[in-house]
Amino acid sequence: MKAHLEPTVSILRIYAEGKNREQFDPYEFSATIKHIDDNTIEICGVDKPVTPSIWRAIHELCQEKGITKVEFDRAAGARKGKHTIRESKQK
Repeated sequence: MKAHLEPTVSILRIYAEGKNREQFDPYEFSATIKHIDDNTIEICGVDKPVTPSIWRAIHELCQEKGITKVEFDRAAGARKGKHTIRESKQK
């Protein structure tokens, strides 16, 4: 027999520069992540607006983890609707 673990939900936390989870520092942003498949996640349950610096941190993390598609539903505000971020080409 062989077991397989399929991740379905994660918690995303973004820390300010120089801060981290290991030191129990407070985080700047958090969200619930639903794993759609090996390469796709959906961001939901955000605790505050997503700024450009938060998007960059999410994008960098996704590239490190091999995630190539990020979906995010906005229910209100200027960016209302479904947004998809695709992996940028490597330099």
